[in-house]
Amino acid sequence: MPLVFAGIMPHPPIFIPGVSKQNLTKNTKLKKAVLMLEQDLYSAKPDTIIIISPHGAAVEESFMINHAPVLRLDFSDFGDLETTGEFKNDLSLGYQLREKTESSLPVILSSEDKLDYGTAIPLYYLTAHLKNIGVIPLTYSILDRGAHLALGRAIRQTADKSSKRVAVIASADLSHRLKKNSPDGYAPQGKEYDQLVIDLLGRKKNQEFIELNEDLIKNAGQCGYQGILMLLGAINEINYQAKVIGYDNSLGVGYLVMNFEQ
Repeated sequence: MPLVFAGIMPHPPIFIPGVSKQNLTKNTKLKKAVLMLEQDLYSAKPDTIIIISPHGAAVEESFMINHAPVLRLDFSDFGDLETTGEFKNDLSLGYQLREKTESSLPVILSSEDKLDYGTAIPLYYLTAHLKNIGVIPLTYSILDRGAHLALGRAIRQTADKSSKRVAVIASADLSHRLKKNSPDGYAPQGKEYDQLVIDLLGRKKNQEFIELNEDLIKNAGQCGYQGILMLLGAINEINYQAKVIGYDNSLGVGYLVMNFEQ
């Protein structure tokens, strides 16, 4: 069955209520955007979410599929000992994806039941009404852009052959260098990067996004460019409209919420 949903979701730990209620209260517009994306995802009625994270267990020269049967939310690294949850891993579809790529791309399996925060934070919000959803956590690599696009295409092809309704989420923050108090300090390329990403994705200028200047990407201090590449590989042959639901940089990091509506 064709992919039924694709989106971009940021992953700020301070948006978990048990980590920082203060920041959650201040950023009501971004929270509203996230809740809108959650409703859009719910309306798509997915059976499985493939979520691409920059923070999962990784082997630099390989993509990684987390194949642990049960996946746990755990924010104890951020001081939150109360927020928990579990998801079932869609082991069958994950294995089909690995089989699809085993002759062309390096994809290996891991078995870490604790979800990294780049995976856990989007799932915390986006599955509020999808309690029995299957999940496939995927981590990208340092391989070239063509490899990331190819894995995205493999995701679409795997979904096409499946009877399941599959959603793809790229967990991605934009620049971490937008202000003097940004986590990674300030760089003028930060604002340029965010503006370009939002503009190119919104106008479906995918080739220009794929060919973004390497120095710009590096100096912007972004967190998720490769994941968005994989997302574009998955939807490039699908008729969609890119919709910016929300963007916020008040904390010195670019947080984009986007739905690629079909």
